[in-house]
Amino acid sequence: MGAGVLAGDDLVAVVRELAARRADALRTLDTEALTGVDAGGSPALLEDVRLVEDVRARGARWSGLAFDVRELVVEEAGADRAVVLATVVTGAHEVQSADGSLTAVRASEPRASRLVLVRVDGQWRVSDVA
Repeated sequence: MGAGVLAGDDLVAVVRELAARRADALRTLDTEALTGVDAGGSPALLEDVRLVEDVRARGARWSGLAFDVRELVVEEAGADRAVVLATVVTGAHEVQSADGSLTAVRASEPRASRLVLVRVDGQWRVSDVA
């Protein structure tokens, strides 16, 4: 997968790739990597950066975090903007606190989110999540 997928029109593959990239960025607390997921200056980027900064400030981190895109319904698809309803499960993972203790987190129930995708330099990015 990778950059080629994000330039394509297979929105299921696009959303799965973006979900994998987001999980990687969150696990590594890498706000720079989030620009490979979210459009610059977008509500999605601002929210993800805020999330990473909050976790960093608490001295915590995620281990094994992953997102499983179970279903995708395309509501709108254009050349440079798409709106999709994605049903996603946050996989079981652990949270390591500042003192090194681990807390197991069960997989979530499937959750539906409406994603607004936009093309940035020819590749899809998340602009907003509702």
